[in-house]
Amino acid sequence: MRRRTFLATLPAAAAAPAFASAQSGGGGVTEATGVKPQDIHAGDRVSGANFASRSTVWGVNGAAATAHPLATLAALDTLRKGGTAIDAAIAANACLGFLEPVSNGMGGDVFVMLWDPKAKRVVGLNGSGRSPRALTLDIQRKRAVDGHIWKYGTAAVSVPGAVDGWWTLHQRYGRLPWKDLFQPAIGLADAAIGKIGLTPPNWLGSESFAMVSLAITTIWWTIGFNFVLYLAGLQEIPRELYEASAIDGAGPWQQIRSITIPMLSRTTTLVAVLQVIASLKVFDQMYIMTQGGPNFATRSVLEFIYDQGFTNFRIGYASALSMLFFVVVLIVSIGWFAIVRRQEKEL
Repeated sequence: MRRRTFLATLPAAAAAPAFASAQSGGGGVTEATGVKPQDIHAGDRVSGANFASRSTVWGVNGAAATAHPLATLAALDTLRKGGTAIDAAIAANACLGFLEPVSNGMGGDVFVMLWDPKAKRVVGLNGSGRSPRALTLDIQRKRAVDGHIWKYGTAAVSVPGAVDGWWTLHQRYGRLPWKDLFQPAIGLADAAIGKIGLTPPNWLGSESFAMVSLAITTIWWTIGFNFVLYLAGLQEIPRELYEASAIDGAGPWQQIRSITIPMLSRTTTLVAVLQVIASLKVFDQMYIMTQGGPNFATRSVLEFIYDQGFTNFRIGYASALSMLFFVVVLIVSIGWFAIVRRQEKEL
């Protein structure tokens, strides 16, 4: 997890004596903390010195400490719902990504040490991102430049370490559904929208906003790959063209309009066609986030085929729809080839 995010859980059985002693007004020292309950006031830290550690907040289901009180409350609420420490840490980190986007978020790496109750030992995870499956160490060594990973291409692109690490940990140690862990962060975003006088929408429960929410998620998911394609296209543009245009007096905007955009026309066509095909084949986001709802407002073609074949068991109908869908994708692909050939002739 990020440097400024730390979360730990305290079993309810261990926390119970402290709360029982505090409620009874006794003056004894609790076994859990070694401090007198009546001496704990608002702003005091129950662990560590007041000036040397983050505030630890106790709840009936555990304890949490983060860099922001709202993220801490989100972690405690996740524990209250029956989530594990990993569930609570993911929820807190998602909130911190919204509350403190410069210092925290889902874009960096994640480093975790935790107690595995099944293995009965401490395990660690170094989440620095997931590279493509086909990328091997031998390929890395053969294509290394002065002993370093090359700057561009598939080796330089990976899933952010925090996303990959949290997902891996959730698969092993999580208990609550993945999407439920981000509800506190969504709630904070809704509250921020309300502060500026707007009515927070029901992102996934409204027919008007459900598809918009899925579109935003899909764009965030796929925009990195498109940037890589454009980056590769920019590298193919000869530098001599910019130098010659600068000698002729062309400014930056003229160079973009007359050189960069025309030279990226093939890349733009490729990106457009790939996005059209990807949009036709979209399934995962809708199946996981909305299941096609509300009122079938977000049901895609593939989800309709899936429902017909595996829910209604109309195998023949689903097969016919699949073939028809294949023809549509084939027509789009043929159209892309025709456009590319015409562009090659023009060049």
